[in-house]
Amino acid sequence: PNGLIIQWGFSTGASSRTVTFPIAFPNECLNVSGNVYASVGTFQTCSCRNATNQNFGIQTGDVNNVGQANPVKWTAIGY
Repeated sequence: PNGLIIQWGFSTGASSRTVTFPIAFPNECLNVSGNVYASVGTFQTCSCRNATNQNFGIQTGDVNNVGQANPVKWTAIGY
């Protein structure tokens, strides 16, 4: 109870999407980070935003800010 919680997952879908945590953080989500799972040699971007206790948003794209529906591996830390 009241301890550190670490969650991770894999998300696919549109270039802009919402990911729901498997377990809602009881108090607060402190940090979310993500990495695009793409082919070697491609430059893709990933932005995690608007994290709440229950979910967060992902925006993926290419070097020119054109939306790309890339898979993302993510990690969240909270308590």
